[in-house]
Amino acid sequence: MIDKAFGQVKGDSLIAVASPFLPFQYVEEGILKGISIDALSAIIQKIELIIEYRVMPWKRAYNYTLSRPNTLIMAIS
Repeated sequence: MIDKAFGQVKGDSLIAVASPFLPFQYVEEGILKGISIDALSAIIQKIELIIEYRVMPWKRAYNYTLSRPNTLIMAIS
């Protein structure tokens, strides 16, 4: 287990799930973009983690995150 940022991460990768939520995260021409994506990508580079983004509806994102380690949900309100 490696101590990264404010928590514990097993290994060196995270999965970030996102529901489309302009202007924070959205898909444009098949590419995930937005304020949240830019911010998280910059942080991940600084702490040298690998991140995989997945886009899904909110309810599925919530359940997906609860059932998997090293997973987070992008901006929500």
